[in-house]
Amino acid sequence: MTSQGHAYSRFTRALKGGNAHIALAAAAELRHVSLADALSLLLLIRDDRPVLYDKAAVRWFAKYAADDRYLLLRDARELIDLLDGIGRHDRVAVVRLERWLRARGYDDEAGRVA
Repeated sequence: MTSQGHAYSRFTRALKGGNAHIALAAAAELRHVSLADALSLLLLIRDDRPVLYDKAAVRWFAKYAADDRYLLLRDARELIDLLDGIGRHDRVAVVRLERWLRARGYDDEAGRVA
């Protein structure tokens, strides 16, 4: 297995095991982290290292904004509000984010929220 594969294996194990510290370290070794994996990491950070959540949410938003060629300013505001709600463990925000992502064709990412 390549070092990239080993780091990804550690990353996915850390996500499943709920260890943000190991997941962050493994993610740092990866050349690319998918938007869906980054969202899983964001949710783990929210639960395991909440002091890091705001900065991580901004980074995930930037990754999303770079990926979605059709993102409008009003949609960006809504997404930021949803991420803020998720950071506060607002269940309504979780449901709304899942629907928001599915409506834009981000089914894999929406599945990580559910």
